[in-house]
Amino acid sequence: MQELGLPASTPIAVCYNHPKAKLNRYKRDDPRRKPQGGMLRELAEAAGIPLARVLYIGDRPEDKQAAADAGVRFVWAGDFFLQNP
Repeated sequence: MQELGLPASTPIAVCYNHPKAKLNRYKRDDPRRKPQGGMLRELAEAAGIPLARVLYIGDRPEDKQAAADAGVRFVWAGDFFLQNP
């Protein structure tokens, strides 16, 4: 967080679960895992940001699906960074 210049209180989320995981403890479906939008909703709530103000920048179809599931705006990374060098 320090390297990014973000406060330590910035919400961070990780999903270790994957339906094809090799370890059984991680081998399960999780509504927080893309293409579902659970983690986006969780982070917005933790940060106190309304979903209507969230912009998800992604580079994979699963990112776009997660944004749609969470009801947030989505922009492809290539488009975003070309417009905002």
